[in-house]
Amino acid sequence: MKNIQESEFSSEVLNKRGVLVIVDFWAEWCGPCRVLGPSLEKIVDEIKSRGDMVELVKVNVDECQEVARKYEVFQIPTVKAFFNGKMLGEFVGVKENLEDFIRNFIEDMLKKAKSSDSSDVGEGEEEDDDYYEDDGWDDDWEYEDWEDGEDDGYDDEEGDEYGSDDGSWSDDDI
Repeated sequence: MKNIQESEFSSEVLNKRGVLVIVDFWAEWCGPCRVLGPSLEKIVDEIKSRGDMVELVKVNVDECQEVARKYEVFQIPTVKAFFNGKMLGEFVGVKENLEDFIRNFIEDMLKKAKSSDSSDVGEGEEEDDDYYEDDGWDDDWEYEDWEDGEDDGYDDEEGDEYGSDDGSWSDDDI
């Protein structure tokens, strides 16, 4: 386990090749971070002892605000898994059956890392959305996807404001 600074993020996470890098975004004042940290270290050490290529780095969000912002860390603790510069997955918070959850998360990330052919992904390249868990949202949604030419009740044509033909308000429009 290594605590890294912003200047080390590229070399210790993004530029590592052939190693699953688990990044623990944390803060000293964060109680749940203090619960997660030791369990995360224990499971990573356990998996490393089997010969799997996995490393744990810790990023203090108070000291590394730009990295936290760039990787959209809005809550802590947040754990993200990177392989060959590409983020494979993440989780936020402390979960029930914490050690089993962490073990399963890392095992899943190792499977993704082994099955991916991402050795050509370099720093700054976009992550592949296929690696993220399905959150139910259509990330490729665009305005045109719902624009069907029908009156939507908004002022998109003159005289079409709020659903009335003359642009005036009535109690029926509300």
